Amino acid sequence: MQDQASTHGLLGHPALTQPIKNILLEEAKRENLAITLENGPDNTLTIHPVTAPLENVSRWLTTAQVTYGIVIEDLQFTLAGNEEITLRHLSFREQQ
Repeated sequence: MQDQASTHGLLGHPALTQPIKNILLEEAKRENLAITLENGPDNTLTIHPVTAPLENVSRWLTTAQVTYGIVIEDLQFTLAGNEEITLRHLSFREQQ
């Protein structure tokens, strides 16, 4: 029930126990995504362009949002094939 309530924004997310960057890199590794993140302005993170399977990227972003409450501030991508996308720009921040 708590997972369902969190998914619908009814409950807050627990405080993060490690930096967002570490969480995103660990979750990306689980999805076999080779990403590079840089610190951006105002406590944001920015991803370097990367091409990856759409399904893996989708699971990665969903986990970041639903499990950890990480906010996607800006997402820009292009199709790279039938099942792949190229992330051109993606910035994150912790939910306030």
